[in-house]
Amino acid sequence: GIGWLAWRRAGGPHAGVPVGADRQFAGFALALLLLGGLGTARVASSASANVRWVLGERHGLLGWAVDVASRLAGSSSPFSRDSEETPARSHGGFGRAQGDGPVRRLDLSDRSLLLITVDALRADALGAYGGPRGLTPSMDRLAEEGLRFERAYTPAPHTSYAVASLLCGTYAREVLALQGGKGRFDHETLADILRRYGIRTAAFYPPAVFFVDGDRFAPLRDRGFGFDYRKEMFASAAERVEQLRTYLGDPALEDRPLFVWVHLFEPHEPYEPPAGYARGEGDRGRYLGEVRYVDEAVGRLVRLFRRARPGATVVLTSDHGEAFGEHGARFHGSSLHEEQARVPLIWSAPGVLHPRPVTEAVDLPDLAPTWLAALGLPPGPRMMGDDLLPLLLGAVADGRFFAFGSVEDERMAVEGHYKLLCRGGTSLCRLYDLARDPGERFDATAGAAEVASRLRSALAGWLAAVPRIEAAAVQAGVGWPEPLARAQLGDRSVLDGLPPLLDDARPGVRAATARVLGETGYTAALDRLARLAVEDPSEDVRREAWIALGMLEQPRAREPLAALLAAPDSGRALRRRVGLALGRLGDRRAAGVLRDLALDRGAPERLRRRALAVLGRLRDRRVVDALGERLFDETEVRLRAAMAEALGAIGDRRAVTALRRRLQDEPYEDARAAEERALARLTRPRR
Repeated sequence: GIGWLAWRRAGGPHAGVPVGADRQFAGFALALLLLGGLGTARVASSASANVRWVLGERHGLLGWAVDVASRLAGSSSPFSRDSEETPARSHGGFGRAQGDGPVRRLDLSDRSLLLITVDALRADALGAYGGPRGLTPSMDRLAEEGLRFERAYTPAPHTSYAVASLLCGTYAREVLALQGGKGRFDHETLADILRRYGIRTAAFYPPAVFFVDGDRFAPLRDRGFGFDYRKEMFASAAERVEQLRTYLGDPALEDRPLFVWVHLFEPHEPYEPPAGYARGEGDRGRYLGEVRYVDEAVGRLVRLFRRARPGATVVLTSDHGEAFGEHGARFHGSSLHEEQARVPLIWSAPGVLHPRPVTEAVDLPDLAPTWLAALGLPPGPRMMGDDLLPLLLGAVADGRFFAFGSVEDERMAVEGHYKLLCRGGTSLCRLYDLARDPGERFDATAGAAEVASRLRSALAGWLAAVPRIEAAAVQAGVGWPEPLARAQLGDRSVLDGLPPLLDDARPGVRAATARVLGETGYTAALDRLARLAVEDPSEDVRREAWIALGMLEQPRAREPLAALLAAPDSGRALRRRVGLALGRLGDRRAAGVLRDLALDRGAPERLRRRALAVLGRLRDRRVVDALGERLFDETEVRLRAAMAEALGAIGDRRAVTALRRRLQDEPYEDARAAEERALARLTRPRR
């Protein structure tokens, strides 16, 4: 403070060069500033890079002094080329990477980054990961010259959730679960941060990256993930190469560092490789044909980019894998087994990183904070991924890294070659030793109880950390009881701790608790819910209690729900939730609102599935013609099986013609099986 006053007395930073006594006074001021900055720098460097960043952004002169003093003290500022040692840490802070060993700083501030994501690319489709030899020479070459992460995972086997998590350094599915059915995902992206520091950014991706629950990612879609330049369109891998060539030819780019993301849609289903590329007649052979085709494009992208930006870093990964009948599933989005959750991850930085395999478990949210750390920049305040620089530099001595993921009510935690899969929380879990059992067939808990316990604790810590880190931005996280927040994230192990929250003094907590109990099917608190539905002073709480009782199929809720459905002030979202609850009670008064929900392309997919199931239970014949037409709508592929099941349950034989015609050229096995079951029900001889 004295230094600042002295500097101001000498004329400040805009006074020019002082002379005589003023020069001496200014020197005294600068000395005080540097000494103060040195002390501040020590505090800042011991706390986090975020402190130094804030000082530099918000307090120019003090930030400058801290920057100079930081260099004298041995810490680095953003874009510093220093190579001093700093302690490793985990940004997530919930039992992820632990270790205090010194690591050499990685400086990539003068290098460009090319991020390539290949849709639906299984790790074991690459030769570098044990796949067919000669199928992927370009990607294998990247693996030979860089780091090959053996245990890399998607946080969710859906493109929209995986890509958002990767680019924002967090777990999008868990963040949205905290917000219930109303929230939208609008986190700061890696491109947003890099643009602030003068790095040019460009993205090439298809609209399909928003296919699942696209309405919830509308903010990211509307601003193009924060990239300066973007091509959002369907294009083949070969076309993406030409688009990148055109972009790199722009003289306005000069020689500034670039961050470019290219998402290649092949080998996503339906598998239609160019002529001569297929490796067989079946789905797997055609899939491998598309992998072979996309590998050629990867090689061209890398060569093109490195000609324009010599020494560029290339990171190659995928949004999720693809299943071909393993564990009874097809495609992706249905489980967290290896074929769907494990992805390739290759980090190629020739001349900087020593090529080798990395066996620690990592996940896609780790990439954004790692790249920022390599640039000397702090992670975004809502990023939960780990800084992987210790792994990149081979400097981890005693650290543990975990990977996490979720889909539906299943959760995953991976450490090394051990993988824990839990349903409904951390009580119904199976442990797999992937080194001995790569097919995930046998529960290894009995022989590795300590590992299973450690992974359960890590999983619980992860679920507890999401609302804590989101608390600054997500209203639901502020003061939310931990059992409620974890239950909203799908952790069923905490359900027994929820009934007391129905007596919480905060109406919002009581209402949210009632909603969770209804949606999870928890029946041990029926009397308390019934009391709230009648006596609670909050209208919101009473409404949520009636909906919960309907979801739990309690007949006493029928008429109150019917009244809510007919109320003129009930909004569309509320009417749909009421309709689902009323429909579960078999009340046909809900059919109209459920038809509207089931056929609404903009509604969340999970709600549409529920509506279709309830319409089947209600045997609503008025939806038959519309569903018959939707069977041929290619934008409704993911719901085709649910539509066929609903038609079979409704039992109207008018659907037979549409089902038979659809079945003739149905390319998707899950939909084909559902259509066959529906036809069997509809053509069964009547008694």
